[in-house]
Order: sequence, then C-alpha cells, then structure tokens
Amino acid sequence: MLRLEMLSPSESKSWPIRLWPDLTSLSYNSLMATMTKRAYNRRTSEQIIADLEAQIALQREKIEAKTKANDPVLKEIPKVRRQLRKFAQLAADGSRTDISNSVTAFITSLERMYKKS
Repeated sequence: MLRLEMLSPSESKSWPIRLWPDLTSLSYNSLMATMTKRAYNRRTSEQIIADLEAQIALQREKIEAKTKANDPVLKEIPKVRRQLRKFAQLAADGSRTDISNSVTAFITSLERMYKKS
C-alpha cells in the first residue's frame, strides 16, 4: 500500500504530492522472508596459507622483474635489434640474401633470449 501525503506549497518545490510506502502493514517476519540470507564460505587454514603463498610468489616475481629491468644489457637489446634489422634489409637490397638470412636468424635467437630473461 502507498500512503498519499499532501504538501503545502512552501514545502514542495516541484511535486505537490509525495507517495510513501505504507510500512504499518508489514511485519518483521514478512520483511525477513523477502530478504535472502548471505551464504558465507569460511576458508580453511590451508586455503589461507595457499593464498598467501601465491601472493608472496607474485611479489617475488615483481621484484625480479624490476631488477631485470635495471640490467644495462637488456636495455640495449631493442637498439641492437633495430640496427640489425636495418642491416638485414640493406643486405637483402644488395642481393646478399645469405647475410640477410643469417642476421634474421640471429635476431630471432636474440629475441628468444630477451623474452626468457
């Protein structure tokens, strides 16, 4: 049921009528029957330990990634790769496909080593 409430012109800005739900006919039991109870799933201590170990491993990986990023050799690899690609293209344009293929194979192995580290 909705209850109708009339407002005076001084109280109302845009609506002269307010509709309120009639809460007098509702009881506590009827309200609780409509609400669903949450299902909590309590974790065991083994699950908590496993989750914490996974978080520790993730943090260790992040720390290792930061230390690898500071390696000066790894910082130079993209520059070397660009120069080698230019050289391979120059060799291919100069009809030296043997050199171009060798350089391309070296670039591929260099990229694999870069991704591993």
